[in-house]
Amino acid sequence: MKTTRLARWPWWAVTIVGVWLAMVIAVEILGRASGQHILLCPMKHLAGIPCPTCGSTRAGLAMLAGDPVRAWLWNPLVVSITAVACVVMGIRLATGWTLRLNFTQREWRIATALLILAVLANWTYLLYIGA
Repeated sequence: MKTTRLARWPWWAVTIVGVWLAMVIAVEILGRASGQHILLCPMKHLAGIPCPTCGSTRAGLAMLAGDPVRAWLWNPLVVSITAVACVVMGIRLATGWTLRLNFTQREWRIATALLILAVLANWTYLLYIGA
């Protein structure tokens, strides 16, 4: 008889999501109680320009409201990476399979360069829309 062992929960990811969710809920409750918009982004608060992850909280709230298009418009890169991460985590939890990237050193450099370009393109978009 063959038994399968499912992967353990990645507690670091659960902790990050839990802390972020608790912070969003607290800010929403405080913002609604005071009638004021509360900025979570220290860069936007101090420098007046959005950081590369600005709009992530609003995107999360839009996803919770069932509006994935609006969520993606708030921050395309964060929403896209989060969607891929959710699929990978779902597959891992359901099947026990783990995704491993076995890149050569050259492939890692290319992947890093592409990630940096994606962050810069996303940041340019956020600056353009005034997130």
